[in-house]
Amino acid sequence: MTPLAGKIVVDGKDVTELHPSRRGLVTITSHPTFDMEKSVLDNVMVYRSEDRTLLNEAMSIMGLGAYQHRKCQDLDAGLQQRVSMARALTRKPQVLILNDPVDRLGFEEGLYCLQVLKQSLGTLGTTILHFTSSRQAALELSDEILIVREAYIVETGTPEKLYYEPETVHGASAVGEVNFVSGVGLMENHIQCNYGMPIRMPESVIVRENAPCMLMFRPEAVQVSDRSERGCLNILVHCVENTFRGSGYYTTFQSEFEKFTVYLYRPLPRDKECVLNVPYSEIHMLQREN
Repeated sequence: MTPLAGKIVVDGKDVTELHPSRRGLVTITSHPTFDMEKSVLDNVMVYRSEDRTLLNEAMSIMGLGAYQHRKCQDLDAGLQQRVSMARALTRKPQVLILNDPVDRLGFEEGLYCLQVLKQSLGTLGTTILHFTSSRQAALELSDEILIVREAYIVETGTPEKLYYEPETVHGASAVGEVNFVSGVGLMENHIQCNYGMPIRMPESVIVRENAPCMLMFRPEAVQVSDRSERGCLNILVHCVENTFRGSGYYTTFQSEFEKFTVYLYRPLPRDKECVLNVPYSEIHMLQREN
């Protein structure tokens, strides 16, 4: 398969014209691409039939030892996907491309298998490119995240950087729930928003006087109380709704100007008035537009 345009470069070497099996690239998609009528062992050993130790190790790592003589068509979707992953391990690729391979596994099992792949191939220096729409998978498994929008890279960074200090609205929204507050730049690195006194930003943040800007903070950074607190952005709100998310509630509040989401352990009565206390240290200014 030859690309329609551009080149394929791996570790500085142009491999575009090489046969796909010699490029050092392996792809795992959400749908297995092997012979369903063959056994697990036959499918895993297709690239490394002479190295039985490697085959057994790959099948053991992916939990396939008890299924090696079973036909792949008789396995459930999760085990079939594990066969694809075991095949990838035997090839020891320079680059492993994952195209949302956890769809057929269930999230918890898929996350476990991806962690196993990363640990096993990490010692070989394999680069793993994981294309996913799952926030949790991206945050828990990545060393670096590239956020793509309409085929363009919007923002890149470590999971921690993108979660706590993103540069764009789209970047902030892509990795988790987030609240935004619009403001305007003042003198001496201050920002005036719709709530209370101006906020002084750290010296590392450049605030342009009279320029519109956008502030952000995460739902878990907020305390809900009945009064204003020093050192906080204090926002008078009323409760709109509570949405249960397994271990707690994402509660939506409405202020005079904006809606906010806060993570709470217990729900609040609808229309209850309260104050959101957001520590200044938890407020981040976005550096550029999308």
